[in-house]
Amino acid sequence: MKTCTACNEAQPETAFYKHHMGKDGRRSQCIKCWKARTTAWQKANPDSVAVIRRRTKLYQKYGLTVAQYDAMLHKQRGVCALCKSPPVRRPLDVDHCHSSGVVRGLLCEHCNKAIGLLRDSPQLLRAAAFYLEKPH
Repeated sequence: MKTCTACNEAQPETAFYKHHMGKDGRRSQCIKCWKARTTAWQKANPDSVAVIRRRTKLYQKYGLTVAQYDAMLHKQRGVCALCKSPPVRRPLDVDHCHSSGVVRGLLCEHCNKAIGLLRDSPQLLRAAAFYLEKPH
């Protein structure tokens, strides 16, 4: 049994999250109190939560820092590298080669999806352009 430091209730150890820094390998607050504390912090700091998620995604998925993303955005003058339009509903997507992982630039949602649907194939993209330009 272990006593929660927030609600002062004695509970089995399984009612506490594991934590490597705890004296007994568990958090000092029970799961219920820890979730309430976390939820309250997220409601009080919605911008911080979004920033943390963005930073984590950029680094884990693409190896980019927020500063590197912002530098790319500045270099592209805040617009899509392909169609040159500014982002509408959400920030520009990081476009990357799926086989090598190399980041190519920042694209709007539509351009990023179009390239993905054409399987990142220059040949398919050329064929699509030829198809659109030929008279019917």
